[in-house]
Amino acid sequence: MTAKSVSTSALTRRIRRALAAECEHLCIPRSQRAWNDLGIHVVNSNNAVTTSHCSLSGLATELGLLKPNERLAEEQG
Repeated sequence: MTAKSVSTSALTRRIRRALAAECEHLCIPRSQRAWNDLGIHVVNSNNAVTTSHCSLSGLATELGLLKPNERLAEEQG
């Protein structure tokens, strides 16, 4: 069985929808300082960071959003 590639933007949308159901929000920092401090992180409704320095694929796996035959597509650049 071949693994299907899921784009970064599609995976980000899946994660945002799942977190919104739990009153949480995915934050992907734009500035270098914020990236160094928190990386990709999850914030709850009280603006408290619940998870920091996580990867999109790890977060999606933890939330059960990636099927066994899916993987995050490599960035083209």
